[in-house]
Amino acid sequence: MARAWYLKPTFADRYEQNRDESLPLLTDEQVYLETEVILGHIDLANMDEEAQLTQARTVRDMKDHMTPEMSIQEDGEAEFEKKCDKIFKPHVHVGEALRVVIRGSCYADIMDLNGRYIRIHLQLGDYWILPGGKYST
Repeated sequence: MARAWYLKPTFADRYEQNRDESLPLLTDEQVYLETEVILGHIDLANMDEEAQLTQARTVRDMKDHMTPEMSIQEDGEAEFEKKCDKIFKPHVHVGEALRVVIRGSCYADIMDLNGRYIRIHLQLGDYWILPGGKYST
C-alpha cells in the first residue's frame, strides 16, 4: 500500500525520501482531505503485463482516459536525468488523471491546500487518482 508524508521544505537529492521527520506519516484519508487525491490498490501480482494493464483500466472505468504507459529506465545517466527533469517539474493537470504502478515503484508529489508538497511512495498495484487543477510532479 502507498505511504505518504510531507516533504522537507528544501532538499538536495530528489531521489531520496526527503521526509519532514517532524510530521507523522499521512493516512490515505488525510491525503484525500489535504489534496483531493484518491489512493487505492489493486492486486496485480501473478499477472502477465497484458492482464495487469486490463485490470488497471478498470479503476474508475478510465479505459479511454488512461495515460499511456510511461517507463523510466536508466538508458544512460544523461537520458535518465532528462526524463526525470521533465517529470519532477511541477505542472497542473487540466483533467482527472489516473496513475497505476504496474512495475517497480515511484514517488509522486502533490501540492496540498496550503502549498506544501506531499510525497507518495507507490508500489506494484498502487494507484492514485489526481483531480484536474492540481499541481503535481
